[in-house]
Amino acid sequence: VTQADIDAGGVTNTATGTGTPPTGEPPVSPPSTVVVPPDPVPGITVVKSASPNTPDAYQVGQEITYSFVVTNTGNVTL
Repeated sequence: VTQADIDAGGVTNTATGTGTPPTGEPPVSPPSTVVVPPDPVPGITVVKSASPNTPDAYQVGQEITYSFVVTNTGNVTL
């Protein structure tokens, strides 16, 4: 299963059966299709950091730079 399969709503599989009789035309079944839907589990984490990152380093008027790392922890595209 790929991410594209999950995003598309599942995996589709189609099969047919064919027989080989002693004589005559081989029988062929009509196609049978099944769609296996994924179990969507969305998830996200956010980690925030600051620079400087210690309170004793702060001064009035000082600029604090915040950074964020956002990670998709689920199995669906966000």
